[in-house]
Amino acid sequence: MKTKTEIQLELLQEIDYICSKNNLNYILFEIDGLNPFHKTKEKSGLISIAMTQGDIDRFTKIIEEDYNENRYVEGIFNNPRYDSMAISYGNRNTTDIEILEISHNTHYGIQIIIHPINKSAELNGTKIEGWNSRLSKEKKIRKTLNKRVENPKFWYLKTGLSVANGIYSLTGGGKRYYSEIRKNISIDKWDDIAEYSEVSINNIDINSEDLKELKKIEMQNIPLFVNEKSEEFFNKKIENRIKNDLNTLDTLKGPKIIDTEIGYEEVFDQTKDMLLEAKGTNEEIAWKKVKVKDELKTVQKVWTLVEMTNKQVNFIHHFQESEEDLTKLDLNDKEQFNEVYDELKPVIAELKKYAKMGMTFSIDSKTDRLIEEVLMKKGEEKLLKRIKDLKEKEYFIE
Repeated sequence: MKTKTEIQLELLQEIDYICSKNNLNYILFEIDGLNPFHKTKEKSGLISIAMTQGDIDRFTKIIEEDYNENRYVEGIFNNPRYDSMAISYGNRNTTDIEILEISHNTHYGIQIIIHPINKSAELNGTKIEGWNSRLSKEKKIRKTLNKRVENPKFWYLKTGLSVANGIYSLTGGGKRYYSEIRKNISIDKWDDIAEYSEVSINNIDINSEDLKELKKIEMQNIPLFVNEKSEEFFNKKIENRIKNDLNTLDTLKGPKIIDTEIGYEEVFDQTKDMLLEAKGTNEEIAWKKVKVKDELKTVQKVWTLVEMTNKQVNFIHHFQESEEDLTKLDLNDKEQFNEVYDELKPVIAELKKYAKMGMTFSIDSKTDRLIEEVLMKKGEEKLLKRIKDLKEKEYFIE
């Protein structure tokens, strides 16, 4: 019986063959340790490659024209509810299901992710805006719409998502979103990368110079393209891990069903009730966690409110004694202003602190007015506006 990684390596070999035959370019991008562009810790066990959007389009066209019932490609272009700009190329006769993350994707086989190489910065260094404010919000909305709710208790969520998806689909949301982002950031051919100082792969900015020189390395006797920086990572980390344990590259969390001989459609047919029950149970647990978290936040807010009220009482007592003298001082006189400011400094500090938490308090009308005048002279218009806004809200203590 083959392992998951052996299936992935077979898919990589197929991709390399198709690309070599059709003059398409790619770079092996994401395997633990292999990717020198990750500045943080090793990211995941997914195996992925990257191509320009133009080559991805040509690759998918080849796969669809040379139809192979044992393979699939999936992306927004053929599934508007797919929530990534990447595509997947996978084996229909295998299964790789993360039970708690079942979404509205069509395919759940062992696969390779193919990321688009996108424009990121012009040659002069000017950043290219791919996702404007509206598209960024739409991206988050799409992730929500791609969720599946299975617990009968949350029928209203399931109905709501279904209605929202219907409206989004009828208005051409998926196609419009895909088309607009492609127009903003897609690159046609590999040679076009040189027209930009930086490109982006899976939200990681890369100097385009790093993609100029590619070289092939042997990975389990399969020749694959990498950039020159990757070879040392490959030699030191990956080859030994693959030889020692071909399953260690799969590091995703959560219960999974992985089968290298039975296709996901058959697995879904045989285990549908179990999968839906497991997902529904997890949804209920997640909901309870959210409720507990919300209750904890409420308790913390109440405690913060108690602390703020205690400080407010102390300030009221303090300013009852000094308020008359302070209001007599001339704020246009530098020395007298500084004297007032030093006296008000502690209360201003607390007002700043609680404003950040969405709360504020009042002392008395004369002191409040004095604080306002001092803050205006100190150029704290934003803090003043924030305090005024909060006085109309829930957490304001008079």
